[in-house]
Amino acid sequence: MHEQPTEEVRAVVQRITGYRFRSRFHLRRHEQAIVTRDGMKLIRIHAADLLGARLAPAYPRNDGKQTPWGGHPVFRAQHATGTCCRGCLYRLHGIATGRALTAAELDYVCDVVCCWIGMEMADGPAVSPPPVPRRRSARGSGQGTLF
Repeated sequence: MHEQPTEEVRAVVQRITGYRFRSRFHLRRHEQAIVTRDGMKLIRIHAADLLGARLAPAYPRNDGKQTPWGGHPVFRAQHATGTCCRGCLYRLHGIATGRALTAAELDYVCDVVCCWIGMEMADGPAVSPPPVPRRRSARGSGQGTLF
């Protein structure tokens, strides 16, 4: 793993995050707080551990569904960079399925994830999505029943 991303890794991250689906992912405030609290060195360790356990095996458990959508910066970064499952890893990074990742491939994936997190942190404070308005139930809304 590299402290600073190479130009090649940075170019890959910029290409992938340009895709419409991938561009919608951004760190949330609590995920930025984790990065600020723990620092990128510890986040890199988390990334190596999580990716090694969830993505590196030849046939990951629940492949395609093994990565939560958020809660930790590494999880959100995996979806943003197409490193969330072996299928996306193959389609977007050309890393073959059906075999365990090599140490070099795992380092590369970790570099991609950490590069995205670093770029997100450099962009400034996270903007949490606006709250979704709750629908009022018919019960207790003061309206009578129609039938």
